[in-house]
Amino acid sequence: MLNVLIVFLAVMAFLTLLTMHEGLVERMFIFFPTSRLDYLPSQYGLNCQEIFFTTPTGLRLHAWYAEAAPKAPVILYCHGNGGNISHRLGIMAAFRKVGLGVFLFDYRGYGLSQGVPSENGVYEDARAAYRYLVTELGLSPQQIAIAGHSLGGVIAVDLASREPCRALILESTFTNVGDMGRYYFAWLPTRWLWRDKFNAVRRIQPLKVPKLLVHGECDRIVPCYLGKKLFDLAPEPKIFYQLAGAGHNNLDVVGGDAYFLFLKRFIETAPEKRVAK
Repeated sequence: MLNVLIVFLAVMAFLTLLTMHEGLVERMFIFFPTSRLDYLPSQYGLNCQEIFFTTPTGLRLHAWYAEAAPKAPVILYCHGNGGNISHRLGIMAAFRKVGLGVFLFDYRGYGLSQGVPSENGVYEDARAAYRYLVTELGLSPQQIAIAGHSLGGVIAVDLASREPCRALILESTFTNVGDMGRYYFAWLPTRWLWRDKFNAVRRIQPLKVPKLLVHGECDRIVPCYLGKKLFDLAPEPKIFYQLAGAGHNNLDVVGGDAYFLFLKRFIETAPEKRVAK
């Protein structure tokens, strides 16, 4: 009995330490950046503009921009917590194939971007990317569809809650870190300790922009029920699309061209959904 108590106290002390030091939580459980660019746009047949832009705090961030036809929608893509933008070039190529522009950027500490990632920091990075699209590239908010995968979906929700956009697309996105912790560590009180970290629920509830939430039926990293929970808590207009046979990182592969055509149709009809609601 004494040993059980000692283990319990040790675990609680460790969790308290993590709660007190947010950066430690993020480095251990959330951010997994890599610096090396393993692939280049040319390897995917992409004609991209390489861009470096700065955050309000002076960090230099890296991006690739694949331009579409004038006035065509552009995807501002917020990637997940691992790797860097070179690992999302297949997704960029698929969006371009259906005629959409793509702005693919790396958060601080990822790829060629300066700095160290943090929750508030990556939110700031997404806002800086949006401002670059509007002020430097001359895009209107109605051209910009904000999309995010996994953790990037939470970042996309935060951005859409602050800036006007055409539509919001969330792939394999969760509610908050607390719910994710409960999924992985059911015996620990992580749901209550970390529920305010990367909290998509708080930001999505007032959002009136048309929303498409996509989740792989076989996702074992972010379970489908968390995507459905986020959808249930989101206001209209909204669509939930469960992709049969897909996991966490292969929505594009399983869905193929039909999936990206579906995304394009959603984006093109987003203004109608907004008016209808």
